[in-house]
Amino acid sequence: MERTKIQISEEELRIMQDAGIILTKNAVIEKVYQLFALLAEGYQDLSSQSIHLPVESIRVAPKISRGENYKGLPYVVMDYPRYFSASSIFAIRTLFWWGHFFSISLHLRGSYRNIYGKTILEALKAGEMGSWWLQTGSDEWQHHPQEETHLEISKIPTSNWESLFEGMEFLKLSQFIPLKQWEDAEGILLNYFDQIIQLLKN
Repeated sequence: MERTKIQISEEELRIMQDAGIILTKNAVIEKVYQLFALLAEGYQDLSSQSIHLPVESIRVAPKISRGENYKGLPYVVMDYPRYFSASSIFAIRTLFWWGHFFSISLHLRGSYRNIYGKTILEALKAGEMGSWWLQTGSDEWQHHPQEETHLEISKIPTSNWESLFEGMEFLKLSQFIPLKQWEDAEGILLNYFDQIIQLLKN
């Protein structure tokens, strides 16, 4: 049997010989970790001032982790507050996705969706969080917005909210920040985090 020769493009050959690309990528990821560590301190300060967050979600430390393959690209993620069980989720997740964006999401499932759902529904119907995105797709671990899975809250008719909420097993609200806003990302994410905290206490 004739063996297939593995072909490589000129661009692939150029990149594989350039160690600087990976070293620069590693340096960027380290700086994202540093940014998330600063955010973790800010998130904890804001959370300590709220009586409306589940105790079990804030008594554990923020968790920062990384991976190399969300849709083929590196990422860094931080969960805080965070509580995950087989049936329930309460988490605020901050994400850096290489080549795309920062995001921050409120993710509720099970008992937490039931506890906070009505409060959130009334706030959204009243026009709060209008620039945020509501995930309507069925994959709660999808972290990137798509036309068929996300709706901008300000564009959802008030008359649609009740039926929309009834069909949701989980509730996920997200904001997305372009990576070019790196210099302002810490302040923006802290502000969005505070918006979530305020939403939950309405």
